[in-house]
Amino acid sequence: ENDYLADTLSLNVSHDLNGGLTTLNLGFSQGQDTVQRVDTSFEEDINRYSFRLGATQVLSKSLLLGVAYEGIAEDGYLSNPYRSARVLGATLPEQYPGTRDSQAVAVRAVKGFSSDQRPVISSVRADYRYFRDNWGIRSNTLKFALQRYFGNRVLGEARYRYYQQSAATFYSDNFASEMTYMARDKELSTFHSHSLGAKVTWYFMDRKYLFFDRMSLNFSHDYVNFDYQDFTDVRTGEPYSFGANILQLYISGWY
Repeated sequence: ENDYLADTLSLNVSHDLNGGLTTLNLGFSQGQDTVQRVDTSFEEDINRYSFRLGATQVLSKSLLLGVAYEGIAEDGYLSNPYRSARVLGATLPEQYPGTRDSQAVAVRAVKGFSSDQRPVISSVRADYRYFRDNWGIRSNTLKFALQRYFGNRVLGEARYRYYQQSAATFYSDNFASEMTYMARDKELSTFHSHSLGAKVTWYFMDRKYLFFDRMSLNFSHDYVNFDYQDFTDVRTGEPYSFGANILQLYISGWY
């Protein structure tokens, strides 16, 4: 973007154990962003460091379990130069702390179902993720997905996602007095969201051609709904909410 520049260096390593039944993952990322404002000479930096650790274990021929941890440390200008906080109805520039530390733990389980004709004809996936940071935000994410093959070339998926979070300690829709740190970003407020979607994948090429091993045509449709408990729509004075449809159509290739 013309007012936001980002550079990221990432390194990931994985190692298989027990004949491939256990996989360990280790990752590190370092990022440096530059925040600007197009109508002024404003410019500030953000430094980010991310550490990742995960393990995947095959428990049986049809059951897979994975756990992952991620820790992120940020420092610099973590606010938004365009946004304002409200104090007794008046607007003042937002003020954020200069550092943010966060941790997330995720668990995933995948169960496959087979038939006499093929080893896997369908699968069920369940995910849970817990997030916390030193700004007071706590969040929970639940995801469920069902996949099923229709013939040899078509894979269908139905999925659902629920997300819930608490507000940052320095967030308010309308402050009673001026504070050291003040935010009115709806993404730091208390809210929850639902997402329901479906995806169809057609493997139209399943043999080697040129340098591709296989290719697929993918179409997905998701409906998402967000409800904010303590962020009001200034046009109506009511809690803000919205829904959106997300459509994707793309081609994937493996080589």
